[in-house]
Amino acid sequence: MFDLFSKRVRAENVQDNDVYIYDLIPEKLRVQIVHILDDGLGDDRDYRDHYTPGDTEGIYKAIAKLLRREYGVFRLSGRLNDKEDFRAEVLTFFMSEGDFLRVLDVIEICFRMIEKVTNEWSGKFKGRAALLVSELNQRMRENNVGYQYVSGAIVKLDTEFTHKEIIKPSLNFLSGQRFLTARDEFISAHQKYRSGEHRECLVDCVRSLESTLKIILSSRGVSDTETMSSSQLVKTAFEKNIVPKYLESQFTSLRTLLMSGSPTIRNKIGAHGQGEKPISVPESISSYALNLTGSTILFLSKLK
Repeated sequence: MFDLFSKRVRAENVQDNDVYIYDLIPEKLRVQIVHILDDGLGDDRDYRDHYTPGDTEGIYKAIAKLLRREYGVFRLSGRLNDKEDFRAEVLTFFMSEGDFLRVLDVIEICFRMIEKVTNEWSGKFKGRAALLVSELNQRMRENNVGYQYVSGAIVKLDTEFTHKEIIKPSLNFLSGQRFLTARDEFISAHQKYRSGEHRECLVDCVRSLESTLKIILSSRGVSDTETMSSSQLVKTAFEKNIVPKYLESQFTSLRTLLMSGSPTIRNKIGAHGQGEKPISVPESISSYALNLTGSTILFLSKLK
């Protein structure tokens, strides 16, 4: 990647109130992503002159069939009687699709596939997935698109600081084998948030926090964690000195946060019957719950 003069000038002129866009994936960015995908999954060129030692058409076939099934269509693009060219089908759909959420679907699935197929590479190809993910995220930032690919999922950025200092480290912590359930729940919360399903986002936030606490408590020898409520899990965490008692006065605000944060939001809004009037959860609440859950998980990850 080159730091062109035009990039530097545009970056200097970006205003604070339009740093990120969330409902559009510009054509320029789509083209740049296709170039990245060609480096990771291959294209029609001779592999001797290319980066990717793999079965390009087989990989795109798997991607196309997955998306066809999920969207309930026979073809993503092109006519049914056309000869099947899976790479062309996926990338034509990616370049022409008007629903930005489906465009993000393609990005997420393709980069998951890149990480999967490059996991066994060695030699000069080793570590290529990380480089390609890094370029994807940089391209999104320079196009002012408010999403990043982190630990197998597209996540929405509220602010660069929140993403860098809270969301990414908490996902990295949850990527350990023991925490896969909690990680999947946290990723699901981001996906619900991105799709505007804010009540469901709150529920997944608490599920992830509860799963994290259960795993940590179980590793400390606490039994019957599966039957504990959120408040019981938090209370037990303090009783078992996961937060040391000699620091308890300094962590009063943390205890308040754990007791009245994500679990309380879920209990009051997300998990119970709505009654006669459907409850509308604003985006600001689900965004707060995501950040609160991430920061709490991040705190727990630093305890010894």
